[in-house]
Amino acid sequence: MHPDNNDSVSSPRFPGPLDKLWHGAAYYPELWPDQSVEEELKLIKDSGLSVVRIGEFAWSKMEPRQDEFDFSIFLDVLDKALELGIAVVFGTPTPTPPIWLTHGHPDRVIHDPDGQVMSHGGRQHLAIDHPFVRERCRIIVEKLALAVGNHPALIAWQIDNEFKCDTDADYGPSVCPVWANWLQEKYGTIEKLNTAWGTGVWSQEYHQFDQVPFPKKCPGLHNASLLTAWKRFSRERIADYGAEQAAIIRKHSSIPITHNAGILFRANPELTMESMDFVSFDHYVDSDNWHRMVANYDYWRNLKPSRRFWLMETSSGHNGSLLGFHKPHPTGFVKAEAVASYALGGVGFCYWVWRQQRAGAELTHGCLMQSWDSPAMGMAAAKEVEEARCVLEPVLENKILKRAEVALMWSDTGRTMMQTEPHNGVEYTASMMEWSKTLRGTGVHVDLVPEADSLEGRKLLITPYMPALPPEVIKRAEAFVRSGGVWIAGPLSGGRTMEHTVHTDRGLGDLEKLAGIRTIHSYPLFDSGSVGKALDLSVELTGWSYLFESEGAKIVGELEGGPTPGMGFLSECALGDGLLVVLGAEPCGDNRTEFLHQLFNHYSERAEITLRYDVSPGTLVCPWSSEEEEVLICVNMDGKGGSLKLPIAAVDNAVDVEYSDGDTIVIPAYGYSVLKVAVDSLSGNQMNRAGKRALASEGL
Repeated sequence: MHPDNNDSVSSPRFPGPLDKLWHGAAYYPELWPDQSVEEELKLIKDSGLSVVRIGEFAWSKMEPRQDEFDFSIFLDVLDKALELGIAVVFGTPTPTPPIWLTHGHPDRVIHDPDGQVMSHGGRQHLAIDHPFVRERCRIIVEKLALAVGNHPALIAWQIDNEFKCDTDADYGPSVCPVWANWLQEKYGTIEKLNTAWGTGVWSQEYHQFDQVPFPKKCPGLHNASLLTAWKRFSRERIADYGAEQAAIIRKHSSIPITHNAGILFRANPELTMESMDFVSFDHYVDSDNWHRMVANYDYWRNLKPSRRFWLMETSSGHNGSLLGFHKPHPTGFVKAEAVASYALGGVGFCYWVWRQQRAGAELTHGCLMQSWDSPAMGMAAAKEVEEARCVLEPVLENKILKRAEVALMWSDTGRTMMQTEPHNGVEYTASMMEWSKTLRGTGVHVDLVPEADSLEGRKLLITPYMPALPPEVIKRAEAFVRSGGVWIAGPLSGGRTMEHTVHTDRGLGDLEKLAGIRTIHSYPLFDSGSVGKALDLSVELTGWSYLFESEGAKIVGELEGGPTPGMGFLSECALGDGLLVVLGAEPCGDNRTEFLHQLFNHYSERAEITLRYDVSPGTLVCPWSSEEEEVLICVNMDGKGGSLKLPIAAVDNAVDVEYSDGDTIVIPAYGYSVLKVAVDSLSGNQMNRAGKRALASEGL
C-alpha cells in the first residue's frame, strides 16, 4: 500500500510525537534479511511497545552503489507497522556511510589531532565539511524524504544519530577554509583576533586568518583562546549539519523532526536543538547513578517551549559493547526510570535495542529479545514500564508539569571552557550532575536550564562552573535579581572573559561589579589548610578560588587557616528587591553535602521557594496541575524505598486511600504513587501548608 512518491496517503495518521505517552525500541530489519517483518512487528506489538525507530544505520542498504537507491525494506516495515498499529520514527542514515563513499578517499573521513585518518568502520567518520561528502549527505536525505516522508506510519524523523558521540573535531584538509572563514566572520580583522586572544604571548600573532592553526599537537600548550574558539567552531559546524538535513526534510515532509543528542557528547545541545521540532536524547545509567538520568530529564525538557522530550535510547537490562558491560539493572529499576521520565516531562521512552545484535561492536548490549528468539531479561522490565505508562497517561492528560522555581544553569560555554582549562581535573558534566543530585536532596523541584532560559517564574538561580558569564546571561540574571530573585554565582564562575582570557580590571569582571566585592586573591585552595566558615558550619575548600573583600556586600563566609585567613569566599549583596550571592571556592570533604544543603536551604527560604517537599533521599516528587486538580507523582529511584510527608490532604486512587495533611506515605523500592488533590480544596491552612503554590505555573 506504500506510495510510489511523496503524495499524501488517505489513511489516518497516529497521534503526534508529543500527543501521547510513547513506548518503543530501535529495530533494524536490514540486519535480519531472512526474518519475517510482520512476525517481528507482532512480537514488538505483543510486548507492549507502540513505536519503533528504524533506518539510522542503513545507508549501505538504501544506496548500495552511488546513485542506486532502494528503500523497499523500509517501506515494507512502514506498511506492516501501520497495519499492526505501530508508529515509526525514521532516522536519516548519515552516521554510517557506505564503503563506496570513503574507500580510497582519505580526504573524505575525519582526521584526528595527530593527523591519523579515521578508518572506514565504526560510525560518524565522515568529514562533513568535505564538499563531495556533504553533497552525498544532502542527496540521500532528500531521496529518503521523497520516498517515505508522507507515509501514515511515520510520526517523527530523527536526524543522523548521536552527534559527536564517538568522534571529536575534524582536523582534516577540508576544514581549513571553513575554519578561516568562520574566524573572519567572527572577528572581522586579524588585528581584532590578535587583540582578543592576546597572541603576543609566545609570539603567536597572525597576519591573516588562514595562518591560524588547528590546535594540533604542539610543544607545550596552545593558547586557551584558540582551544576554546576551536571547540565552539566544531560545535557550530555539527549543529549546522543537522539543520541542513532538517531543512531538506521539511521541503518534502511535514512530520516533526528531532535528533537523539547526548549531554556527554562533543556537541552543543542548545545549538543542535534550535533547528529541531522537539527534543530527544540518549543516556545509559546503571542503578547506582540514577541521579544522572534525573539530571538529564531536568535539562532536556527545558530546551524547547513545549518542555517535553523523548528518551530515545536507554537500556532495558544493561549497557555493553566489545569493551565490556555494566551490571544488570535490578528488578524494578527500569520501571522507576520510566516513571520518572514521564513524570518529569518525557513523552517517549525507548530502548536500544529490540533484538540483540548478532554481529558488530555491541554484542553484549542489553535487549528485549535475544538473537535466538528468547525473551531477554529486559522484556519483563518493558512489561512493567508499559503497565506504569497505562496508569500515568490518563492521569497526566490535560495537565502541566510545573515550572520549577529553582533553576540550575547548564552552560555549554562553561563546559567548553572547562574542557580547555579543567582546573586539575574538574569534569564539567559530572560536577553539574553532582550539584543537581545535592540540590534535589533538599526536596526542591528543579529545572536544569540552558543559558537562554528566560528566568520567568524562577525564584532561585544557581550558576556554577561558568568561567565566562555571557553578557546576555548577566543582563537577564541582573534583571531577575532586581525583581526579587536570588542568584548564587559560583564556584569557578566569572573569572574569564568570553575569549578565555583573564580580566584586567577585576578578578570576576562584570559579576564582581554587581556583587559589591573586590577580588584580592585568586589561587588554588586544595591541600592549603584553608577552611571556610559560613552559615554556622565549617567546610574544607578546594580548587581554584576567588577570594574577596567587601565593597558594599555582606561577607558571610571567611577563610580560617591557610595562606590568606580572613579573606571572604561567600558574599551576599542586595540588588533591587533580590540578592546576589557569590561563592568563590569549591566546598569539599566529609561535610560538603551538609554545607551545600545548608547553603541551598538558606537561600531557598530567602527566595520563598514553595515547590519543596519533605521527602526522603533517593525519592522524587513531580508536581503537575490543571484547573481542576493537582497531582504529585512520587517515585523511588535508589531502590531503598522512601517516604513523603504530605503538604496537603490527597487521594491515592490506585489503592483507594485518602491521606490527611501531614500524613507520611511510604513508597516501596522502585515504586511510585500518584496522589491527587482537588484545586478547590486548597484553601486556608491547607494552602498555607502547601506553600501557597502557584497552581497556574508555566509548564508542559
